[in-house]
Order: sequence, then C-alpha cells, then structure tokens
Amino acid sequence: MPAFMDNEPRKKKGKSNAFKAFEERRGQFDDTLLFTPEQVDVIKFVIQEGHAIRFGLTKDGGALNIAVYSDGEVKNAYMRSADEINEFFAVLYSFAKGSVD
Repeated sequence: MPAFMDNEPRKKKGKSNAFKAFEERRGQFDDTLLFTPEQVDVIKFVIQEGHAIRFGLTKDGGALNIAVYSDGEVKNAYMRSADEINEFFAVLYSFAKGSVD
C-alpha cells in the first residue's frame, strides 16, 4: 500500500542527539529582565491605548516572545538580552504614542 494511503498513525521520532546537544548549549531566558517599573508603565500605556500584548517563551526556553496586537494585526518580536528588551519597549512606547508605523 502506498504511504499516503496508510491509515496507521505515525510514530513520533525521538529527537536526534545533535538537536538535543544544540538545545543544551542554548541558555535559558533570564526572566529577571522582565517587568521593571519602566516596562510595566509602558505595558499599562499600551493597553490603555487599545492594544494587546502577549508574552511567552520559545519552545526551547531560550528567547522571549512578545506579540503586539493592534487593529486586527499581530507583530511578534523575539529577544534574548536586556538590550533587545529595552530597545523593544522603547519602540513599543513610540508605537503606542502614534509616532511609529
């Protein structure tokens, strides 16, 4: 029987050792970089301006994902360092003020 006609469920293959080693080398995201008083002020301002924000970690836990929802659209940003996070919040604040497209 051709493979496309096979009704048997596929078995998940285990992750190869190469992928496992890659994941182990990646650092875990440092959540202490989040929710400084300045960032909380930006979050409040963005929400008051009618936008929505979602926070999450990537599957491997190595990066933070922040999604911004506005006018039916979503933009995702991934960051790992304090500098990236601070730059994101600066741009987010400007966006909510209406000075960034």
